[in-house]
Amino acid sequence: MRGALGAAAQSAAPMFAEIGLETKYVAIFRGWQRSIDMSPQADRVLLDALKLSPLERAELIEKLLVSFSFPDRTAIDERWAAEAEDRIDAYERGETGSKPAAEVFARIEQGEL
Repeated sequence: MRGALGAAAQSAAPMFAEIGLETKYVAIFRGWQRSIDMSPQADRVLLDALKLSPLERAELIEKLLVSFSFPDRTAIDERWAAEAEDRIDAYERGETGSKPAAEVFARIEQGEL
C-alpha cells in the first residue's frame, strides 16, 4: 500500500502544495515525518478520489463540505450566487472574456493552474 500512497502523493503534491495542505501522503513522498493518520477506509477513499478528474474532485469536495454544519452556510451560498450573477453580467456586457472548460481543465491537469 505504501507504494500506492507514494504514487498518489507524487501526483497530488502540487495540488496539496497549491492550497497549502500537507498530508501524510505528501509527507511520505517527500520523506517528511509529520503524520496525519486516517483510517484504512479513508486512505482508500482518498486514493480513489485522487484518480478523479479535477471537476469530479471539485464536485466531491463540495458534497463533502455540504455534509458539515456551517451556521452561515446560507449566507455563504447567497454570496457565491451573487458573485456568479455579477460575473455573468460582466461577461454579457463584454467586460470579461471566457475560455473553453476543456482548455482550463487541460491546463489544470498539466499543472499550469
